[in-house]
Amino acid sequence: MFKRGIWVLVLLILINLIFVSWALAKREVRSELLKTEGVYVINVVTGSPAAKAGLNPGDIILTINNQPVSVENIKTLVLSGTLSGNNPNIVMSVLRNGKIFNVSTHVHPENPNLGVVVRAPQEIKRVSSDSYSGQRLIEKANKKVEVYEVSEKDSLFTKVSSINVLDAVFIDKNTGEITFVGHYDDRYKTGPLPYFQILDEALKYPYPSFSLDPTPNTERALKEIKNIFDKEISRVSRDPSYGTNWLSSIFKEILYSDNQLPEKQILLARLKKFSITPEEFNAYLRWDPKSKNWRFDSKEQLEMYFNLQSFFIKVFKALGFEGKYGQAVVEWWGFQKFAEAYGMENAGHWFRQVYETMGLIEDFEKIRTLFNTGQIDNWEATRRLLFLFYVNLFKGIGVDEHTINDLLRRAPKTGKIDLELSEFANKRVEKIQSEFLIDFLINNLVLSDTFLKKRFRLPAIEVKPTYYNLPSDTYMAKIFFYADYTLKYLTTINPETATLKDFDPFVAYLSKKAEEKGKGKEFQMMQSGFDRYWLFPGRVELKVSQDKSAIYFGKSEVKIGSESLSSGMPSWYNEILKEYSQTLTERYEEFAQIFPSLHTMQEVQKIIALARWIHVNGLKVTLPHYQKVELESLDGVTGTTVAAFYSSKTRDTFSFFVENHGGGIDYTEKSNAWIQGKYIETKDALHQLAASSALAEKAVASALAGDLEAARALAEKSAQAMVGHIDLGSLGIKIPPTVSPKLSSLPVGSQGVFTQKTLEVVGANLDEYVKLKKDLKVAEGYKDVDPEKYQQILTEAKVKEAKIKESLQKLNELLNSYRNNPLDYKRIEQELVQLNPKKPSFIDVAALKPKPEDLKPKTEKDKQIKKERLLPDERKLREELADLRHKLELAKTNLDQLTKIIMENTKEFERWREKTERAISSSEARFKEVMLDMIQENIFENIKYEFSKYPNRVKEIEKFQQLLDTKDFTDWASMDPKTWEDIAEGLVKAVNALPGIGDYTKKLTKTLYHLVNTGYDVTTIFIHWKKMKEFEKNLDLYFKAVATQKEYMAKTIKRIKEIEEELEKLAKAKENPQL
Repeated sequence: MFKRGIWVLVLLILINLIFVSWALAKREVRSELLKTEGVYVINVVTGSPAAKAGLNPGDIILTINNQPVSVENIKTLVLSGTLSGNNPNIVMSVLRNGKIFNVSTHVHPENPNLGVVVRAPQEIKRVSSDSYSGQRLIEKANKKVEVYEVSEKDSLFTKVSSINVLDAVFIDKNTGEITFVGHYDDRYKTGPLPYFQILDEALKYPYPSFSLDPTPNTERALKEIKNIFDKEISRVSRDPSYGTNWLSSIFKEILYSDNQLPEKQILLARLKKFSITPEEFNAYLRWDPKSKNWRFDSKEQLEMYFNLQSFFIKVFKALGFEGKYGQAVVEWWGFQKFAEAYGMENAGHWFRQVYETMGLIEDFEKIRTLFNTGQIDNWEATRRLLFLFYVNLFKGIGVDEHTINDLLRRAPKTGKIDLELSEFANKRVEKIQSEFLIDFLINNLVLSDTFLKKRFRLPAIEVKPTYYNLPSDTYMAKIFFYADYTLKYLTTINPETATLKDFDPFVAYLSKKAEEKGKGKEFQMMQSGFDRYWLFPGRVELKVSQDKSAIYFGKSEVKIGSESLSSGMPSWYNEILKEYSQTLTERYEEFAQIFPSLHTMQEVQKIIALARWIHVNGLKVTLPHYQKVELESLDGVTGTTVAAFYSSKTRDTFSFFVENHGGGIDYTEKSNAWIQGKYIETKDALHQLAASSALAEKAVASALAGDLEAARALAEKSAQAMVGHIDLGSLGIKIPPTVSPKLSSLPVGSQGVFTQKTLEVVGANLDEYVKLKKDLKVAEGYKDVDPEKYQQILTEAKVKEAKIKESLQKLNELLNSYRNNPLDYKRIEQELVQLNPKKPSFIDVAALKPKPEDLKPKTEKDKQIKKERLLPDERKLREELADLRHKLELAKTNLDQLTKIIMENTKEFERWREKTERAISSSEARFKEVMLDMIQENIFENIKYEFSKYPNRVKEIEKFQQLLDTKDFTDWASMDPKTWEDIAEGLVKAVNALPGIGDYTKKLTKTLYHLVNTGYDVTTIFIHWKKMKEFEKNLDLYFKAVATQKEYMAKTIKRIKEIEEELEKLAKAKENPQL
């Protein structure tokens, strides 16, 4: 019904590498582009007519013999073609990768089968973000890691030692030992960061940089991409039909795509703003108002019709009109289609519905009455009704009174009365649709690299990672790569930022700002763009103690810069670039919470600043042995292509803009101006450390007093006090306002190293204590079920508790000793570390390499010495013994937990079994009552009379009667099943064999046979369920786990005994050297 008006889009293409650009001719695009039907080809049968025509899976068949094709009519169209007598008799219009072309084939009338499997568009997901390696690469560069396993969620040791935000660094100037102090912020899903490894690399390479550079293939790929889009847009400009299919298929693919596709997220968000559902928009996309297939006789068509109504109601409301006019527009179209299908005489109720929707039913009835009473003729009635509809519609959509009157005055009195009125209405309704589509849905809708590469088969844009002053296999190098790649990804459309408030990919930002600055026309005339984005240091705030042994970190800001590398770019363009980079910098923290690599980059910047500060101040640091973290390489990184629709208010054009995103990460500047350091009073740093130590002591005291909750709280506050993140005055605990002279004589860094180790030991011991208490709670489950096991657990727990308290007591003594004699901190520290139940162990790779002397030929003396060396080492044996005992305790804990699970399941089953038993017992009682009622009518007397000549049979019958009288159902099950079968079958056979037995008696006998067998079956079920009370023995999964644990424990105990025997032999050898 409605013709589609002209609307204009600008397509901006952004390519992140080398630039090319070109201008395109004028063209017109009609909004009926969105209404094309078609079918997606899922499969093509080998050797079929479709295969011979060259069809491929993924093609869209638009027409067959110039007729629009759908899933419903494709077979009919093919059959019709076979009867035409033409050769070839099937000509198809096909859309593939944005290009429309015709193919032909011949289908034999004897087998009118095209040989394709097709689906409706809404059933197909043609675009999947998972199919693009770029998505996988960004996930690899930004793996999200949770710091704590479930079992370590509340671990104090983990909180102290596993950090991703660096707060302070302490250096023991006497030894060069360095320690990092910080916390874990779970907003950044980085996992604990390897600060020692980063510092090790930064000390060697303090001036690094990185960039992604083009390769010789880059320009070739860009030219190919240019040619692809140049041909596409040129075809769109020349061929409106092609443009219709091209743009229609793009929007259908977005709507039917995988939900992870970012443009779909944006499109759905825009629809949701107006409460439009995907089903309603889908109905609009699929709607062909000119189709002759509308009959309103299927659920699908009716659903589509009502979705269209809802869509138009919301569109009209969005533009400030009453929704009833949108609904009336669809109903008017529906009335016309219904009349075409079933005749005007059958469409009266559809016609009347339009006037009810518009609130004109009284006026409608008045005109109808005038016609029915003969006061006006048919033409006048039609004229008045049409005028009533159009006048109210025009007023409702804002047409001025003068225009309405002119239209009415020119309308003929007979014939095509509404010809001009309908054309005018079509244009106005089309304008409403176009304004909504352009202004609210399409404008600045960006097409992602994922979408464009899949749809248009774009070639990969090669890039090459280049490192300066930094080996490519280092942790820092890979973080640079990750962060730079993430920045480029961030400036394009992506699922992570697609729905962020007030944030656009650069291509959309550029077009908006150009329009805002009144430069839309100039922007469309631009021929090229070559821009650069890069990361560089903003600032790192350092607060340093006077003795330079303690460094506290403030803000770490990474900046994002940009510049145009193309000559002759206007000033407004450079302003937009600068504004965009400032926006990225201001929102860096927000992005860092989405992309872990960006937060890691901030922390790496802190360490680079630290490394430079160490070099400048001539400090010497000794790094501990650490476990290296190996990051994955980002292989296969390519440039990206992004496109955005943009409606022009100044020119009727469809232009193209392509630009490069160069850049990288640059820390090569020798100046350290970005490192903003200032000294703090030494007494302030010492006071923080003294407060931290005091709180640690109080935490230990609370633990020894049995108040673990208070102990944990104090330990956490101790960690915060160490770096000044807590108001000491608000603690409610007396902290000395000044530091004792003894502590003041020790360098701040040395105290910081000692305090950090203290916190680690305190945290580890408190973790063990908390775990012990939890184990005791679990043991309560055994108290009534297995008292012996319960007592065993209690006994073992008391031993563990005694050891923990002994360790805490020793820790308390060492802290007192440190407070009284801080200069002896190294000796105290050595003893302190031995109290840590979680001492880290590392493999010394160098120690594993063969020594030169090992490679020399061996003499007899050497062999004797080697043999002596092979004798058991007591220290190693004792370490192994301690480790095995620890593992044995863990195995016991696991076994206890499995046992608890089995017990809980057994209890649950027991309750279920009891309910089942009661239900079955109730069924048995009802069965016996029914059985007894049925045999009350002297059945046994009749049967015994019939068998009176056979005494043995009579005895069997009497025995059966006696069992019934006892009503002991369990006794029935004690009998051999064959006995029951023999009795039942014998009864039937004997009765049937006797001469003169009546039919009544025979029926009773057969009934008895059935009841006997039924009774036996019920009893069998009952006995089966009774046996189920041993259910816990059949819990295969748990018992296998228990068996595995027991086997492991047996092997461990065996090895413990072997070591104890070895140690005993060594002890005897020491007592008797001659042996």
